[in-house]
Amino acid sequence: MKIKFKKTIRNIIIAFISLLVLGFIFANIDYSRTKKGKPPILAIRIGNNKYTNADMYYGLGYSVIKCPEYENNETKYQLRFLDNAHACASSFDVEISYNLIKTYEKKECDKKPELYFTENERNIYLYCFDKVEVIKNEEVLELDNYLKNNNETIDDFVNLFSELDSFWDGGSKIYREIKNGGWYGNNYKVVDNNISILKCNTLNGNKDVYIGNKKMSYEDGFCS
Repeated sequence: MKIKFKKTIRNIIIAFISLLVLGFIFANIDYSRTKKGKPPILAIRIGNNKYTNADMYYGLGYSVIKCPEYENNETKYQLRFLDNAHACASSFDVEISYNLIKTYEKKECDKKPELYFTENERNIYLYCFDKVEVIKNEEVLELDNYLKNNNETIDDFVNLFSELDSFWDGGSKIYREIKNGGWYGNNYKVVDNNISILKCNTLNGNKDVYIGNKKMSYEDGFCS
C-alpha cells in the first residue's frame, strides 16, 4: 500500500514538473516570437483588457499582452498569475487615478457626421464613430452622460486635448493628442489614441463640435 502511495506521489510530482518544463518551453517560444513583433502561436487569445484594450493571450502558465498603438504597439510578456488589469501601463501610471476615453469606430464609415447630442444649442457630431465612452473607477458612461454627471461641458472635454491646427473661418480649431504628452495629461488617456476633435468657431456663429478618428479633417460641410 505504501509502495503504491509513493508511486502515486512520484507520478504527481513528475507530472507537475513536466507541466512546468513544458510551460517554460512554450513561454520561451512565444516570448521569442513577440520580441520579433509576431503573435504567439502556443497561447490562446482570450480577448481585450477592459482598461487598456490590450490583446490578451493565455498560455500554459503564462500570458502574452500585445499593447495597442499608444504604447508604440509594444508587445509585453508576463506570467499569467500576475494582475493584468493595468497591462501596458507603467508603474507610475498604475499609481495615479485616471479616466479612459474609449472610442468605437464604425466598421464602415460613409464620412458623414451624425448628430450625437446637443448642448446649449450646440450640436456635437460623431464622425466614423458609433459612440465615445469615458471609463472612471470602472464605471462606463457615454460621453454626454459623463459630462452631465460631472457638471462638465463639451468645452471642458475639448480642452483636454492639444490644438493641432486652426482655420481662417473665424477661428475653428482641430485637436488631437491629450495635453502634456498624451498619456498622463489631466489624468486622462485615449484608448488606441484614435481621436480628432474639430471645434467650430465661424464668423456666422457656428460653435458645433465634431469628434472623429485620427483621419478626420476639416471637410466640406463641416461648421456650416
